[in-house]
This record gives sequence, C-alpha cells and structure tokens, in this order.
Amino acid sequence: FMVIASIVETLRHALIKNGFILFYNNSDPLHKQHFEDNALLLNLLFSILISLVFFLGSNWIAGLLQVPDLANVLHIYVASIFTLIPFTHREFKKAAQADFKSVSFLYSVRYLFFLLAVSVHFVFSLECTLTNLAVYYGMSILIGFLASILVGDTGSLPKLNYRKQVM
Repeated sequence: FMVIASIVETLRHALIKNGFILFYNNSDPLHKQHFEDNALLLNLLFSILISLVFFLGSNWIAGLLQVPDLANVLHIYVASIFTLIPFTHREFKKAAQADFKSVSFLYSVRYLFFLLAVSVHFVFSLECTLTNLAVYYGMSILIGFLASILVGDTGSLPKLNYRKQVM
C-alpha cells in the first residue's frame, strides 16, 4: 500500500508541481493566479483519474499483487487522494514561493503523526493491518492540511515572541 501511495504522490509532483513552480516563478504577477488555478484543476483531474483507477480496478490490482485485503485499502485510499488536493496545492504554492520552512513544517507534521500512529502499534505489540495504515495515512494528510492552514497563504509559520534573557 505504501509503495502505491508513494508512486501516486511522486506522479503528482512530477506532473503538476514541477511545471507549476517553473511557470509560477517565470510569469508576471498578473498571471500567477491563472497558474495557481490551472495547477489546482490539474490536481483535481489527476485525483479523479487515479481514484477511478483504484476504485474500479482495486480487485484486479489486489489479485495481481496477491494481497486480498488491498482492495478494501484502496477504497479507503481513494478518500485520502481527495484530501491530498488542498494539501499539495498549498505545498506547491509554498515551494514556488521558496518558503521551504513551511514546506518542511507541513511534511514534518504530516509524517510525524503517521510515525506516531504506527509506533503505538509497535510499542504496545498491536497488530497493524493494511486498513490501519490506510486510515492513518488519510488522517496524516488531513492533519498536514490543517497544519497548512496554520501556515496560511501569505506568511510563514506563526512567529513566537520570546526574548533572549541575559543574566
């Protein structure tokens, strides 16, 4: 399952992110919104296409890979694919603006949740099924998106006010 999810994310980045960053950074400010809208539309179309492939072909894929539980997991993953749209769109825009602190923060939050969820299974010797992985993966995307809202569209991470105290 994780290999399939990684391939989907890599394809999304290769087909949408790289072109978006190139055109976004090399266009005049009047056309930047046009490129954002087109990237969002491509992201949506890509998600619909991949979701149809996984939803309609899940039994065939599960049979091909000889993993019977994979069909149900792919159905859960379809919902995660649509959650990826707003997350990746914000991430693409932050990358185009060269705000790599925010991009790093988004992915750190997302994968930290996923790591913690899987670690609980390991620490407490609980079985971690493919279904658990798919649910945790989807939840991590949602938490990553919520973190992207915290970062916002215009700024970086919220600034913490602290002073260096000298003794």
